[in-house]
Amino acid sequence: MDAAGLYQYSLQPGKEIRSHGIQGNPIPRQTGETSPIRYIFYIIKENRTYDQVLGDIPQGNGDTSLVLFGEKYTPNQHALASEFVLLDNFYVDGEVSATA
Repeated sequence: MDAAGLYQYSLQPGKEIRSHGIQGNPIPRQTGETSPIRYIFYIIKENRTYDQVLGDIPQGNGDTSLVLFGEKYTPNQHALASEFVLLDNFYVDGEVSATA
């Protein structure tokens, strides 16, 4: 394939993404459109498994026998998980923290 053909193929995903969407969705359909979302916080606690910290939350898919730092020791993390979102089945592919 030549450079011109490759360029045309690279434009296709952007066209498809921009041409579809649900009206009223807070995620902008195109760069520069307005959104009610002002900030996104993604909080990660390094080197602890889900079960070690949040495994005691009944709504999650945790193993309570593996809890080391339950709500008594991590009240802020538990409050965040209760008030916002609980990601109990989130997987990454990496052998060490630096690669995932």
